[in-house]
This record gives sequence, C-alpha cells and structure tokens, in this order.
Amino acid sequence: MGNNLQKLLEFGSDPLGAYLIDFPEDIAQQAGTLSAEFAGLCLQKNGFFAFESALHVFPVGNTLHTYNLQRWNSETLWRSEYSDMAEGFLFFAQDAFGEQFGLKDGYVWRFNPETGDSVQISSSLEEWAGLLLSDYEYETGYIFAHEWQNRKGRLLADHRILPLVPFVAGGKYELTNFYSENMVAGMKSRANLARQIRDLPNGSPIQIKFLEGN
Repeated sequence: MGNNLQKLLEFGSDPLGAYLIDFPEDIAQQAGTLSAEFAGLCLQKNGFFAFESALHVFPVGNTLHTYNLQRWNSETLWRSEYSDMAEGFLFFAQDAFGEQFGLKDGYVWRFNPETGDSVQISSSLEEWAGLLLSDYEYETGYIFAHEWQNRKGRLLADHRILPLVPFVAGGKYELTNFYSENMVAGMKSRANLARQIRDLPNGSPIQIKFLEGN
C-alpha cells in the first residue's frame, strides 16, 4: 500500500465493518483494474470515517452501521433514480455533502448528486488519497462539516449535510444553507433535481419541482 493511502488510514476512525479475511469476488470484478488496490485498502481497514466524518468510506460486508458497500450500490436503494447517470460505478466513499467517489473504467471519479455529472479525478486510489490529503478541507468538505457539527452536534453515521438551496441553483456554501439529512433521502431528492436539469443548456434558469415528502 502506498504512503498516501497509509496516511489516510491513520487519519481514519476504527473500522466500520468486520475484519475481512478474503475480498469478495463480485466487488473485485466491479472494481476492475483497481481491484487489487481497493482490496488492499479494505483488508487493512474495512470502512472508516475521517476528518471529523467529512469523509465516509463504506465497509464491505457485515457492519453495525446502516449501509455497507453492497447495500449502498444496490439498484433498489437510490442509484436507479439516476438512470444511466450512475451506470457502471462502484461508489465506495463520499464527502460531507454526499458527493460520491466511485470506481469505473480504471479511474476514480467524483459524482455530483445534484447534476448526475461525473469527472475523473485520479487513475489510482493512491493518487486519490494524495488528492484528499493535499487539500482535505476542500476535497472532503471538512471546513463546513467541522463548523456545522460545532453548532449542531455530531453528524449521525447515516447522515450528510445538504444545502437547503442546491448549489447548482445558486445555493451558498454557508452554514445557514445547510441541514442534516439521511444519506439515502438526500441522494433521492437530488436525483430528482438531476433528472430535471440534465438536458438544460448551460445558463438556463432552473425551476425546481420537489417530490412529495421531500
């Protein structure tokens, strides 16, 4: 394991999942060419929080926490709400706002829940860890997670902080614009937004239609 990943693990909490003896073959297949690196990470520490819960890495298999990697990536939980926008990803971690880090086609990607857009950010998990460590306050949303928890209390294990006014609609990165939400409900509500705006030209005005119960 590279130095960046090792250092990231040192910043992390205790493992969120049970100790793994073997890495599941189905997860290895989904991880593709990054499977060996991902297996090494999970075998050493099976899921963790870091940077005061701003970074959440999902555990594989049995866990006392609400969602493991398999459940989080199931089509029936939230990702089918994004249709083809989430296709092919193995989402393995998320930042304070629920932006997803995923593995696909030999790269690590960042997936924006508000738009359904994804961007390649590294060609390895070691490089991904280095990116986070180089600017964790921005890359994980630590600044806002830290300040929000100072005022509101510890973030629940199955919650993220979301903007009341979505960022894509001009919402500000200010504490008054944030609230705590269950991570599944948060992904579903933003999938609704992503579907509404996916075909709009850049700069088009956005009229958000909220789902009943959101």
